[in-house]
Amino acid sequence: MTTALGYAFPTDLGWMAMTWAEDRLIRLTFGHPSAASATASLEADVDLPVRHVDVLPDWIAELVSRLQSYAAGNAERFDDVPLDLSYLSDFQARVIRACRKITRGRVRSYGELAAAAGSPGASRALRNRPFHSDI
Repeated sequence: MTTALGYAFPTDLGWMAMTWAEDRLIRLTFGHPSAASATASLEADVDLPVRHVDVLPDWIAELVSRLQSYAAGNAERFDDVPLDLSYLSDFQARVIRACRKITRGRVRSYGELAAAAGSPGASRALRNRPFHSDI
């Protein structure tokens, strides 16, 4: 069984925590009052053992810096961050990929998002949230 690595860090929007395995981000949670709260929330959502680390791979250290910058109000992009979508259905993964193309300050209706994901009649499925966006 794969072990996810985890890290919690402070931001201007509260504490964030993330897990990753190899070169893919698995989960990100934010807006927590403490490191313990962020870590507990993260571990409740991950179906893998999580080993918390203090030494970060370069790509995670850079992502932490970008997330802290974003939380401080700076414009940052995250569409280049490799995500682990293996736990999602094909439709759910297409929705996540479509969401990642929405630029800062833009919104999409459920219908527009479903169409962008290649399923124009599936807006109700999005509205009813058959899955929640973990990342």
